Amino acid sequence: MNGQIILDSLPKLAEGAAMTIWLTLFSVVVGFVLALPMAVARIQPSAWLRMPVHTLIYIVRGTPLILQLYMVYFGLGQFNKELKALGLWWFFRDEMHCALLVLILN
Repeated sequence: MNGQIILDSLPKLAEGAAMTIWLTLFSVVVGFVLALPMAVARIQPSAWLRMPVHTLIYIVRGTPLILQLYMVYFGLGQFNKELKALGLWWFFRDEMHCALLVLILN
């Protein structure tokens, strides 16, 4: 086993660990901020407030995270002409933005 490969890889591994920590912290904070109003809407007696939140939770909890990542990054990426027309292509062309969106919703 070549120990030099491990030593050469340490800076990249540290960079990846820092990015993972940043993604986790950011998605947890923003997800919590979004979860509070959604939880309040979920317990409302009015169906027009309750049902969209119930549907979103049902879909997100019923699909694996990797599938959600693929659907957002590759699935929505196919609609680049439409996303450009809406001014959203800058967001969905970057893999970090897509990962953050999926992690926040998850």
